[in-house]
Amino acid sequence: MKRFITSFLVCCWLFLSFAQEKVTYRFSPKIGQPTLYTMTTVIEMNLLGQPVPFTYKAKLKNTPTSKQNGLTTFSTQIEDLSMTTTDADTNKALEQALLSTKATITAMRTITRVDEQGNVVEGPFYEGIGTEKAKFLMAQTKPGLEITNGMKSFPKHAVAVGDTWTVERETSNGQVKLKYKLEKLDANAMTVSFAGTMVYPIQENMKFNLQVEGVNQFERATGISIPGTMKVKMTGDTDTKDGNITINITM
Repeated sequence: MKRFITSFLVCCWLFLSFAQEKVTYRFSPKIGQPTLYTMTTVIEMNLLGQPVPFTYKAKLKNTPTSKQNGLTTFSTQIEDLSMTTTDADTNKALEQALLSTKATITAMRTITRVDEQGNVVEGPFYEGIGTEKAKFLMAQTKPGLEITNGMKSFPKHAVAVGDTWTVERETSNGQVKLKYKLEKLDANAMTVSFAGTMVYPIQENMKFNLQVEGVNQFERATGISIPGTMKVKMTGDTDTKDGNITINITM
């Protein structure tokens, strides 16, 4: 009987130890090792009273180029890009329009600096193109990337499965208020969900007012977002008549 009780207590201790496992997120990618993503952004907006979907697809290469004083410098390049709708004639026009700008876009590098909690704290800066032109192209061709830059943030303290934390900040990409929850831990990855609001300017007198929910997985060893695991849904309006919008992003 004593042996049974002892074994039972040991099993309970092991179970509780595993259940209470905590992790402290640290963003520490391997310098010079790129990560490739395929980002798909589906935007449905009301045009002339009718919902019209636009699909943006971009192949991205994120490369950590250096680390200094706790900040990792990232270079992001768009290697390929497409925009489509449900209308064949519109798709032809979009394809023709992209031909004149695609070479410029793929030659551009977006530079950001990220702290150890995954926050973009400096940038974006641009190489290979002027700042104003780069901002215009980014707004027109890859809205998902600008928005998702504001969706990753971790506390400095250790967290366990079920723990939550809230981040509220204002960046060059807009205002962000998100509540995060650590959903799952395994040997290689941590799964985090998030929900909240974002206000994202798109033109001088127009902005997205968005309700956000999503999930993402991160490598425990490096802190990078695992390709193919991020899923985000945003709904809201654009401060205009019939300005309802839905955005779905996978990356």
